[in-house]
Parts: sequence; C-alpha cells; structure tokens
Amino acid sequence: MTTTRTPERGGYKGIELLEIESLAPTTKQIERNEGRRIPDKWNADDVIPCVVCGRPLNPKVQATWWIEAVEGSPLILFPRDAGIDAGSLDDGSYMGCHPIGSTCAKKIPMRYRWKTKGEA
Repeated sequence: MTTTRTPERGGYKGIELLEIESLAPTTKQIERNEGRRIPDKWNADDVIPCVVCGRPLNPKVQATWWIEAVEGSPLILFPRDAGIDAGSLDDGSYMGCHPIGSTCAKKIPMRYRWKTKGEA
C-alpha cells in the first residue's frame, strides 16, 4: 500500500507526494535482487538497478519506466501532473529521476510514473 502526504511547509508545500515505503522489498529481497546473475547477452556496463527493488533492468528493453524522487528514506515520489519542476523546489532532499522495473511500475499510480522509449 502507498500513502500520500501533502506537506504544509518547505519546498513541496501543498503538493500531493507519494510515499512508497510499503512497496520497498525487505533487505533480504534487495540483496537477492542485487546478486542476480546478469545474462551473458547483456552488456554488464549498461545494466542499472531498479531504484525501488534493486533488480537489474534489461538494457535491451525498448521502453523504460521512470519516477521522480524528492526524498529517499522512505522513497517519496513527485507527481508528474504538478505543473512545476520538482528540482526548482529543491529543499536539499531532491534525488532526481530514476528508472524502475515493470514489476515495480505496476504498483505505482500512473500519476507518479511515466514511460519513455529506449534507443536499443
């Protein structure tokens, strides 16, 4: 389950942020995901992990899901439809945009994620 919160002060005042702490896997699951063997057909230098679960993302996939994080512990997401640049509101906790896997993307409301086409 995810929860939303609307800060009453600070750079993100009045914006409905999404806290996804409940989506985060256990430490054991993260370690297992980070330790997954990368298939030989993937270029290991091109592999990056999902920012939510740590599972390696396939660099050959044509489309990638993204989130924009404004805090990291727990992971707090910024809505795409806020009409302003989250980086311009940075209060020191802004973390930028990060790729996520399709499994994690399914658990995050569309308002807080978006998809881009890759070049592979």
